[in-house]
Amino acid sequence: MKILLISPYFAPFTGVGGLRMTSLTAYLQKAGEDVTVLKLADTCYDADLANGPHLPGPSYAEFTPSKDGKIPEKTMYPVIDRLCSETAFDCCLVSLGPFFTVKPAVYIKEHYHIPLIVDYRDLWLYDPRERKTLRSILGHKKTQILYCGQEVQLMKACSAFVTCTPRSLQIMERHYPFLKEKSLCIFNGYDMEPPREAEPASQEDGGAIRIFVLGKLSYYTSEGAETLFRAASALSHQGRLIHIYHAGSIENIQPILEKSGLPSEQYHELGPLPYDQAMEAAKAAHICSAIISYTTGLGTKIFDYIYLNKPIIAYAPPGSEFEETLKGAENAYVCQTAPQMEAAIEAIIRDGGYQLTKSLEFRQRFSREAQNQIYHQLLRKTAGQHLEEKEAPN
Repeated sequence: MKILLISPYFAPFTGVGGLRMTSLTAYLQKAGEDVTVLKLADTCYDADLANGPHLPGPSYAEFTPSKDGKIPEKTMYPVIDRLCSETAFDCCLVSLGPFFTVKPAVYIKEHYHIPLIVDYRDLWLYDPRERKTLRSILGHKKTQILYCGQEVQLMKACSAFVTCTPRSLQIMERHYPFLKEKSLCIFNGYDMEPPREAEPASQEDGGAIRIFVLGKLSYYTSEGAETLFRAASALSHQGRLIHIYHAGSIENIQPILEKSGLPSEQYHELGPLPYDQAMEAAKAAHICSAIISYTTGLGTKIFDYIYLNKPIIAYAPPGSEFEETLKGAENAYVCQTAPQMEAAIEAIIRDGGYQLTKSLEFRQRFSREAQNQIYHQLLRKTAGQHLEEKEAPN
């Protein structure tokens, strides 16, 4: 099976945006599939996030943004024409966002009649995250008005539509009822085979309990970050010494520290680390934490935490998809107040097991291996249907 995969962010890019398609491509290569990857040139990536290994095996084609940097799709068409004239692809998989690939994806379907699979890592026009300022509300409405026609075209053009969470799929099917016959949820998942036991936490920091936050800390809600810090501060004053570690883009945490009363020496800013280094740092923690404000959507950190098999304390709205996904894990706590977080941390310490769950089956369900297997089946089905249509008598 010859597959054209369009993913602007791809290895050696190590940010979240490149992990899903890089992992899938590695899986497809091992399965003997012929994959051509169209991606942004490596020079377009931030240096801090372009230091991962290249993935050997696929054929590569690259594009760079136009001179103004605003309409990069224009630079994609000549590359697409060359690739599609050289190879008879059985299907095309496009990863979105970023969403400047929408028009090129429709172009491939309309001009080359290659079956198209659309993968939405995030929702675009119907992203359900709350917008708190008038400017952000009006900006989002403007985006919907400007691009609604393009998204409708894309949804109609695709042979299959994939997104990363069940609720995201429900949102898209509600706006585009015709997707119900061709849509599927495939989780992001984690990259490695899970160990049967969680790795022991570090004994440094004078025996303190280490809480680890991967990715965004106060980005979605400063109130949520303050809630975590207040819980850690209260427990520290009760004799439970708590240290918080954050691996991700550097945020202005000092005002939150001051309001919460947590001593600054108990907060450790690790900065944006390559994925493997961030995971190594997380292995030294006793507890993992997530601070989110949205009810729909799953950041990739949830899957990393499931892999690590560390207890999870999260600040999230009641009834969130984050909470729903963790149902069945014994040591997952979703909170809305500092006292709730205190009680959750205290319960984890009291139990002393420092495991998210004893169920290996629960964890394996969310591996990228399991998700890639589902994706491979979808690709083969889509390509097979296309072949049948071509061979059918007129």
